[in-house]
Amino acid sequence: MELRQLRYLLEVVAAGSISRAAERLHIAQSAVSRQIADLEDELGTPLLQRRRGGVQPTEQGLRFVETAGAILRDVAALKQQMSAATAEPLTVRLGLPPTVSPMFLETVTRHLPAAPIPMRASIVEASSYWLQQRLYAGDLDCAVLTNPSPTRVLHIEPLWTETLCVIGSADSPLRGMATCTVAQIADLPLTQTPLPDNSRQAIEAAFEAAGLSLNVRQEHEALQFLKAQVLEGEHSILPRTVARSLAAARQYVAVPLPEVTIQRAFAARRGAIPSDAIVCLAGALRECARTGFAGDPWIRVA
Repeated sequence: MELRQLRYLLEVVAAGSISRAAERLHIAQSAVSRQIADLEDELGTPLLQRRRGGVQPTEQGLRFVETAGAILRDVAALKQQMSAATAEPLTVRLGLPPTVSPMFLETVTRHLPAAPIPMRASIVEASSYWLQQRLYAGDLDCAVLTNPSPTRVLHIEPLWTETLCVIGSADSPLRGMATCTVAQIADLPLTQTPLPDNSRQAIEAAFEAAGLSLNVRQEHEALQFLKAQVLEGEHSILPRTVARSLAAARQYVAVPLPEVTIQRAFAARRGAIPSDAIVCLAGALRECARTGFAGDPWIRVA
């Protein structure tokens, strides 16, 4: 068993496809398939099963992926410890969702060099679901996640809870409403981020609890596309942090939807970075949120 086989498997699970994993690894698809087949032969059990559009781990594969991730994290931590003696700043691979990255970029840049453990950040911007998969794969050290699932792989520090809002154009029928309910917006044409996006899962759960279905016309991961479609007459259910950034733009209206809330949390892979660094980063992000969201009744900082 080789470390590269573990890395290939985690990349395939994160990508949901052998071909996409091969592209990210910059190697031939056949090489990835061969290494995983060799690993399955050695273990005597299938680790992946085919599904429409790609692959997913088997039950045995899920257990193996969790252990493999821990092994790769231990190896990465050992390398980090060996390089610590050089007195070079610790490089932290930090993931941020596009809905919150603008307010945190300056905070991260300003705080890390002066932290008790000098750090510098390599920042990746992507959806929360994708960031969590990258954490499991060992490609990130930490990230701000939405509704992260409890796991022994990650150390999780709550940052804040926020209400989602329905975003519409200036002539939206929601204009003038202080709040709305899922029943009131059930027939609105929506443009949303696709599943398995964590915010989308929270929205789906709220509608299902009310016995309703979302009227989703289009799906797209890019926030700019969602905002553009709103101006074309559709609506989108987005986090309060996005609604705040649109408040000054007169072409939008944003109405809180109290039935749907999400939690933002700082998550770090256990053993990836020193605990002091985790405390420093989580504290800096929480303080930034406390200052930036002060007075907003729809955001509650932990």
